[in-house]
Amino acid sequence: MVEIGQVSAQRVPNEGLHGSFVDLPVPGATMDAYSVHLKGWVLGKEAPARSLEVLQSGRPVLTVPIDRDRPDVSSAFPGVARADRSGFEAALGVAGLPVEFDLRLRAHLENGVRLPFGRVRGSREKLPTLQGEVIQPLMINTIGRSGSTWLAALLGAHPQIVAFSPFAHDVRVAT
Repeated sequence: MVEIGQVSAQRVPNEGLHGSFVDLPVPGATMDAYSVHLKGWVLGKEAPARSLEVLQSGRPVLTVPIDRDRPDVSSAFPGVARADRSGFEAALGVAGLPVEFDLRLRAHLENGVRLPFGRVRGSREKLPTLQGEVIQPLMINTIGRSGSTWLAALLGAHPQIVAFSPFAHDVRVAT
């Protein structure tokens, strides 16, 4: 259902990060669910990384704390604060994303600085649609004492409409 095309992360240090890496997903991976497993690490220079922000079209779709144990990062960066807890891991549902998605990864440091460090590009199958006769739900949302119970009863009187009246026998539900 989901195929990962490209994964990139800055392994080399830059002005704000000692380094970062995306362990999962890997390029070419396929998943049989509408989700992507994200796993990796980020190590800030001037301040520890607090969270990972995943952005689609510039808007955040997921925020994940950076607090997972990473003994491999700690041994690679001895003496760097919180290198042992620089990991992140999360599952991101992609059903609400475009069929071709481009996720940007950004580290949010404790000093408020946000630094981009990675990218995950992929595609997902379109959501399946139901064929034939199916129930098409309709929700009635109104303010109290406005006639919604009467409206539901009126709609339920039609032979091709099924109506649910949860308050048919409870006249004082609000109290």
